[in-house]
Amino acid sequence: MHATTPVNVKQLKSELMNHPDKHFVDYLCNGLQYGFDTMVKYDNIKTMECRNNLSARSQKDTVADLINKELLNGFVYGPFEKLPFDDYRVSPLGVAEAEHNYKVKHILHLLDDFLTVDPPEFDAERTMALMTMIFNRLNVPLAANKTMGPLTCIEYLGIVLDTDKLEARLPANKVERICKFIISIIQKSTCTKRELLQLLGHLNFASRVIVPGRSFVSYLIKLSTKVKELHFYVNLRKEARVDLEFWLRFLHNWNGINMFYDCNYTSNFDMQLYTDASSTIRYGGYYQGKSLCSTWPKELPSLNDKSLSMAFLELYPIVVAALLWGKEWKCKKILNLCDNEATVAIVKKGRSKYRKIPPPRSTCREAATQLPECLRSNVVLNETVKQLWTHAVANTTRSLYNIGFSHFVRFLLLNGITYNSHDLPLISEDVLIYFIAHCFKVLKLKHTTIKIYLCGIRHAYLKSGYHNPLETPHGEFLPRLTLILKSVKRIQGSQTRTRLPITFPILQEICLRMRKGVFGKYIDCLIETTCIVAFFAFLRCGEFTVMNVDKFDPLTSLCISDIILKTDYAILRLKESKTDPFRKGIDIKLFKIDNSICPFLALKRYLSIRHSEFGIGFPSDPLFITVNREALTRQFFLVKLKNILELCGYDPNLYNGHSFISGAATSAGKARVEDHMIKVLGRWKSDSYCRYIKISPTSIKYAQQSLTES
Repeated sequence: MHATTPVNVKQLKSELMNHPDKHFVDYLCNGLQYGFDTMVKYDNIKTMECRNNLSARSQKDTVADLINKELLNGFVYGPFEKLPFDDYRVSPLGVAEAEHNYKVKHILHLLDDFLTVDPPEFDAERTMALMTMIFNRLNVPLAANKTMGPLTCIEYLGIVLDTDKLEARLPANKVERICKFIISIIQKSTCTKRELLQLLGHLNFASRVIVPGRSFVSYLIKLSTKVKELHFYVNLRKEARVDLEFWLRFLHNWNGINMFYDCNYTSNFDMQLYTDASSTIRYGGYYQGKSLCSTWPKELPSLNDKSLSMAFLELYPIVVAALLWGKEWKCKKILNLCDNEATVAIVKKGRSKYRKIPPPRSTCREAATQLPECLRSNVVLNETVKQLWTHAVANTTRSLYNIGFSHFVRFLLLNGITYNSHDLPLISEDVLIYFIAHCFKVLKLKHTTIKIYLCGIRHAYLKSGYHNPLETPHGEFLPRLTLILKSVKRIQGSQTRTRLPITFPILQEICLRMRKGVFGKYIDCLIETTCIVAFFAFLRCGEFTVMNVDKFDPLTSLCISDIILKTDYAILRLKESKTDPFRKGIDIKLFKIDNSICPFLALKRYLSIRHSEFGIGFPSDPLFITVNREALTRQFFLVKLKNILELCGYDPNLYNGHSFISGAATSAGKARVEDHMIKVLGRWKSDSYCRYIKISPTSIKYAQQSLTES
């Protein structure tokens, strides 16, 4: 049996008679004639069949035409009435007719093309004719519509090669496509791993002709490894945005150009380029009869500062020389001799670990202090910035951050590290490690609390214009700090508090007991209503109570105006919640149900009693109030709840404010409510709702019993 190929193998073997590698010639000719070894060897291959791809199933006529064409050319055998193999596998067929099929816009099409290159003194027309003649003799098919040349400017594998301008560049349409893709990503706060990998594919392709771009993909590559699945999301932090902004700048300003360099290096002797730097005096350079000399800029730290790297000082005049005379170095490969090995490594790699030579994405204190005086003295903008910083995190989070940072300040002072509120001390990874040890050993704090305190330190330093102290200058988490935190967690173990759910049967007992009278007519109605609403609306305790009376805020807390009664349902407007940190608000519909425990009837009854006791009130008044006309506080509610639970025969210490949302989720799971509906009811965006569903020992016993019946 022979392989299906149009190539005249006998003629090809004759043409390659004088080829120096006889083994290669035999391998090529035998492979074309009899087929190449797939290197896959299995003794027992089970027969497998599969359906064609949707693209092939939906375009049957196109697939039939393509198969008939392959049959006519002798590339495919068949059709068979009886299969020629006992064991076989069928691969699915797929069709991609259009360039942007299936709305996948960002695809770079690389075909199996080839080209020949001749020196300027050669006759390119003759080479073209010779190649065509040889291919015809060997019966190698050439597509006339894809054959070009001879040309001095041609697009090959997605890159324009221009021998007139001696440059390789990206085509304008590809530059535009990559820019649009970058802009679509840079406008997001998150993107999927699939989108990030697609973008990296484009950037790696563009790096073929944009050499500086290679320094601006390493962070994005590391970012893509933070999650496992392609549909998982990654956070696009400032570091990623800065890298993408540099890519936009490269694509627009460089226009995707990379020069064809001279074959030989141009030495300093030929270029007459010399640079040097003195840490105590100044820096200078000499090029082709021109010179530069200057004192160090005032923006640099004091030259007596030992942290100032000599590699930075040596690199500085090289950059200045490139800015002044770089246009004259076009198409030159420059051999720049330098007596500082660190500087050489920085120039070659395009990145540095030195703090004074940070990557472009790093945020430095020096950059923050360069704020123009006109902005520093702008009272309105200064107050606005302070206000924005105040609302950067939630109030409770900010309080915890302040507590954590105050503990850190005391730790620094106790250990002789001076602290100035206007100039925070530079801290190392070791200082943070010892602070963790202090929290663990002295303050007896839990792992979760220590993590919050570290976040408070980060927040304070970022607010003051410093780089994130919990990360390296390259945007990576401090490795030793992470290990120490894991050590604390491992030593302390997982100590979860027992928190039982208030399921519907327990809610029924609570309501029936309240209706017999416990705290008085109004308070009984108040507690019963809040329990029913919290259960059916999947509310957390903080979403219908306040921490204390002074914390009531009409902009975020539940008000009378937040409840609207319709014919058979009520609308509860939740202005702020844990799953809605940006206060978009959500309307929760509580329907009238055929049960004595009904959220719609409970709200209607409560509002009626409330109006009769205290009047209609203002729309901005609290929805749930005590007899003192004060907003319902968390402590008041939990005390009453625990009292009634104890009256019902339950241990009150095993229940808290989250027992209602946990009980609602557990009851929904037991009632076999679909997962997506549970997520909608509880306003969950992830699978975290599973943590709220409590599995009883009876359910586990039933599941194990079911295993024996399978």
